[in-house]
Amino acid sequence: MKVEEEIGNKDGIGTSLNNIGHIYLQHGDDEQALKYFNQALDLRIEINYKEGIASTLNNIGLVYYGQDNITKTLEYFKKSLLIEEEIGNQQGLASGYANMAALYKKQGNVEKAIQQYEKALSISKELNNRKHQTLVLHNIVIIFYNEDNLAKAKEYALKSVELAKDSGYPKNLKDASSLLSKIYEKQGKGIKALEMYKVFITMRDSLNNADAQNAIIEQKLQYEFDKKEAVAMAERENEIAIATAEKNKQLLFGEYPSV
Repeated sequence: MKVEEEIGNKDGIGTSLNNIGHIYLQHGDDEQALKYFNQALDLRIEINYKEGIASTLNNIGLVYYGQDNITKTLEYFKKSLLIEEEIGNQQGLASGYANMAALYKKQGNVEKAIQQYEKALSISKELNNRKHQTLVLHNIVIIFYNEDNLAKAKEYALKSVELAKDSGYPKNLKDASSLLSKIYEKQGKGIKALEMYKVFITMRDSLNNADAQNAIIEQKLQYEFDKKEAVAMAERENEIAIATAEKNKQLLFGEYPSV
């Protein structure tokens, strides 16, 4: 952000402010998140960056969503969606509809939640965004499962599992297979429930192993970085020592003006 400020790039400053706000949101600091989101919003309105305005409005809505402030959440989600519709940003609309669905779900309005998820699903299919499709399908399954509508829950869960398999998303497959296992168990289909549970365990272990491997890689990289830094520091200290010695040598043996 400092660099963007130096060169006067307001678009870049707005992006940085929005990203900082998002970090605070992830860490549960709502006050700081709102502070940076509002700064980003003011700047993006100033330069009329509509896609950015919609994104920041949505982020502000997410802050209020976490606070269970339904009125404020709805206000900002709706403002964001209106702009996404105006500029025709399909991915923004898909995310916006999914967020609206989550809000209606929180309110207990199952019918409206499903409607919004279906809108999000339809756009994600058009965009061939398989990752978003599996997430939306998963949320629809949860609603039907909680409503004890096992037939519908199974219908969407099967779609979610197949899509996650085809797309190669282990986390989504883990979540989808876990839900489908529970559905089969409720339906009294023990063998199928076990099959899906095995898929869930495989994906879970795979993800855990991947996390462990990443942690080892990170430690190794950190070690290599620290080692290089130590060598570089020793070289710098050596250079300083040599330079100091040369300076002292000059003082001891240099030419002095005659008195």
